[in-house]
Amino acid sequence: MAGAGAGLYISAGKPIIKFNQIIQNTAYMQGGGLFVSDSACSISHNTIRANKAATGSGGGLFIVNFSGNLNNNLIVKNTADAVGGIYTDNLTLNAQMVNNTVADNVGSLPGSVGGMQVSESAAVIKNNIFWNNGADNMFAGLDSAYSVTEPITESSLQGISYSLIDDYAGQNNNIFADPLFVDAQGNDYHLAVGSPAIDAGNSDTAITSDLDGNPRILGSNTDMGAYETLVCTDADSDGYFAITGCGTEVDCDDGNPAVNPGAVEVCDSVDNNCNGQVDEGCNLPALAERIRSTIKELPCSAFKKNKCRFRKKLNKKMLAIKYTIIAAENLSNKPKKQKRLYRLAKKKSQKVLNKTDGCYNNGVADAKDWIDECAAQAQVDPLLRQLIASLDLLD
Repeated sequence: MAGAGAGLYISAGKPIIKFNQIIQNTAYMQGGGLFVSDSACSISHNTIRANKAATGSGGGLFIVNFSGNLNNNLIVKNTADAVGGIYTDNLTLNAQMVNNTVADNVGSLPGSVGGMQVSESAAVIKNNIFWNNGADNMFAGLDSAYSVTEPITESSLQGISYSLIDDYAGQNNNIFADPLFVDAQGNDYHLAVGSPAIDAGNSDTAITSDLDGNPRILGSNTDMGAYETLVCTDADSDGYFAITGCGTEVDCDDGNPAVNPGAVEVCDSVDNNCNGQVDEGCNLPALAERIRSTIKELPCSAFKKNKCRFRKKLNKKMLAIKYTIIAAENLSNKPKKQKRLYRLAKKKSQKVLNKTDGCYNNGVADAKDWIDECAAQAQVDPLLRQLIASLDLLD
């Protein structure tokens, strides 16, 4: 049994302690998981769980004379006589503790601190979760028999802010409510949907990923604690979500159900299909010609009964639609007649679509389709839908 720092012992220097599982270590005195002294090290993205300081403080971590950072760590289920989770003394002005989850740690003796004890600190402490660490979650035990220095006050810190913590709830954007861990008993400390810690942190940090390596931010603000939670919402109920990771392409306007990656691009000065372009293919005669050319290039085998005559018929129909649109565009001084021609072009385009859309509607070509290969229909169908939608705006 090590006297201190059973999992890891750091004295001086600036090492980077990252992506470690520091679990079930026991020190006789201090720092069951980690002992850190006189260091500007970076301690981030670690799981520090079920460690023990048998007769001293800092079951998870014992940190003194520290000017580094303690970010994105899961510090849970550690035990000690005096301070179960984290014992600190002399955190300097440069030190920071951001986006950690400190939960279910135990100080076993009466009057001890379960979560974290801070003495002589000027550190930034924000975006953390302190939960279920016994009667003395954090700071409350500073004036106990185990406080080795004068109790700190809030003015001695740069700020305890944007954290889930009982002693400072209601101040500096701190809150205190059940964080709704997914399964703390099973060591899953991710935040469940509905957690008050989601989007409740301060995004003004240099931290760009969470303990899992997922990006921060995934919502309107960073979450409190070690994990960023992906909450998939579809505000406009169009089947597409506004953030990545939800199983769909990103909806570029989640307030408009007509705008999403599956929408048809129309001539309305809006990026309807979320591809970063506005009104692409919006020259309607050119779009009609593109459809005609696409049909013309299809092999005869793509058509009903392998007959080339269906290809010829569709080509003639698209040519007629093209010239109807051109005629309408030349009637800007006669709006009523112009509208009638646009309406006629839309009607003709819909008739062509009805002969090419079986696969889109049913997964297979149907009896009315003149193009009876789904791969061929997939080349024509979206272009026709774009043309019809654009004509509909002009009708």
